[in-house]
Amino acid sequence: MANQIPLAVRVRDALHRVTAGDTQRWVRVHELERALDRKIDPAVQAAVREAADAGWIRSAGGREILSVSITDEGIRVCRHVPLRRRPRLPHPARD
Repeated sequence: MANQIPLAVRVRDALHRVTAGDTQRWVRVHELERALDRKIDPAVQAAVREAADAGWIRSAGGREILSVSITDEGIRVCRHVPLRRRPRLPHPARD
């Protein structure tokens, strides 16, 4: 089977949007259809397994994954998470 990593990244990003980055929230895989703009098929199931293998998501349901939750690692690498800005320190020449 072809490598599904680009689709696994889309799954991770869609899950991040659906859960609003809440690692405690579990969603049914079929809830991701709208966020992915595609039906859940074997390719998506394989991508969900790859995302779980990468540590980006947790899964439940056996071979056919039924529910998923984003992990802290998934949030960390997700491109939709805004980076924390470092606090601005006063400029020594201006004080």
